Amino acid sequence: MNRFIENFGNSMVQLNQVLAGHNNNDNEYKPGIGPYSEDLIVDMVMANLSKNGEVEEAFFIRPNMDQKIALGLQNYVGITGRAATPDLILGNKIIEFKIARPLRDNGQPEDTWFKKVFDPHPTSYSTFIDVEKLSKFHREHDSDNKFEKWVVVIGFERENEDTYLLDALFPGLFNYIANNISKRQVVEDFGLTFNMGNRHPFHQVAKLYAFRF
Repeated sequence: MNRFIENFGNSMVQLNQVLAGHNNNDNEYKPGIGPYSEDLIVDMVMANLSKNGEVEEAFFIRPNMDQKIALGLQNYVGITGRAATPDLILGNKIIEFKIARPLRDNGQPEDTWFKKVFDPHPTSYSTFIDVEKLSKFHREHDSDNKFEKWVVVIGFERENEDTYLLDALFPGLFNYIANNISKRQVVEDFGLTFNMGNRHPFHQVAKLYAFRF
């Protein structure tokens, strides 16, 4: 997993140099990978890794039901029991991604990012809902750990960030919430940092934090 995350981050650096600003809901964003959505980042990075021969395992991005059945993931569901789709299956790894982006494309604070990542309440749509999905699947259908279960947070910072320091929150606060509030044990975690340069004025550093449950 460490090698995959290293390749993932390096691919983000490469893409950051060539991606034009995209249009979303009539909003024009600055060039670089930072403003893109979680799904688009995963799509673009996996396509780039595959093109460059840097994916060592078979992978499925947001697999459909037929693919889930073939993989033995037909019972992967949300906390209410409704069908759920993992962001990425890489070999025997189930990976759910989440963005931690404190600053918007224009440099103004994004006032919901913290809640989207850290809110442990079951009605939220935070990373911890993904943790619950992974834990539910483990308890009910994968007690022998056929699959590794991971959450990966893709963080963006300015260079020399002095206000929204993601390393102050990951892994410390994330692990505290997981272990002590959500009562879901983090088996292992690691983080890697990637300097993407100054192409985007506010999304200059990518920080990838991986947590296995």
